Amino acid sequence: EIRLSLVGSEMCIRDRPHGEKFPPPFVQTRHCLCMDLAPTSTVGGWTLIERLGAGAFGTTWRAVDCRGRQAAVKTLAEPPGAELRALASIVHPSVIGVIDSGTSPVPYIAMDLAHGQPLTAIPKPLTIPHTVQIVASLSDALSALHDAGLAHGDVKSANVLVRLSPSIEIRLVDFGMAGTSKGGTLAYAAPERLGGTKSSPESDVYACLLYTSPSPRD
Repeated sequence: EIRLSLVGSEMCIRDRPHGEKFPPPFVQTRHCLCMDLAPTSTVGGWTLIERLGAGAFGTTWRAVDCRGRQAAVKTLAEPPGAELRALASIVHPSVIGVIDSGTSPVPYIAMDLAHGQPLTAIPKPLTIPHTVQIVASLSDALSALHDAGLAHGDVKSANVLVRLSPSIEIRLVDFGMAGTSKGGTLAYAAPERLGGTKSSPESDVYACLLYTSPSPRD
């Protein structure tokens, strides 16, 4: 038997009974310095302005550098890996741009500040043309990642920003779990990820199909 509980906004797997441990790709319980930051704190060359969101694996801030350039800075519990840094080489209209990463004073990644609402917040039902365009744009974005040998690792509707007007635009965001065996959201996890395997193109596609199916989860 596996016991499930909610941590923040994420569903997490706890220990099995009788002390038997379950592989912990979806569990994040330790405290880290990234949780103690506040507005006006400095991360790398960025000054934090306001918190945009937080999850079990990091906090995203609107931040500004010394030149006045704004970005979305996500502070992480662990240093960004090579896969995450490689995202900076991908230029695609539906993939959020990675512009900086580092480890001082905490691990972080700085991304373009995207506009729009999470797909979870868009009023439903969507029109058929909007639905088709969102799915097509997301599929194209994932294809660009996978062609570069990368995987997102946490594909879900909350990580797809949508702007419907004046023309529809989508941006795939939050690459904090790219190429890792940790993280992700249990409700969208491919079965093999429950055993602690790294994210893969196949697990991205599995997650995408879950909320673009005839009975979406969001």
